Amino acid sequence: MAKEKKVKEIAKKDTVDAQVFIQRKLQILNQKNGGRYERDATRVVQNNQ
Repeated sequence: MAKEKKVKEIAKKDTVDAQVFIQRKLQILNQKNGGRYERDATRVVQNNQ
């Protein structure tokens, strides 16, 4: 049981890391493009789960 919980926590952390990574990427794109990608980061991550 504890092992399963740990796996879920790791998966959750990976998801958060992915979200942060995508948001950073999109922030860089936003600076070039004037800001239309920011809200897409969470959607991209949710679609990939």
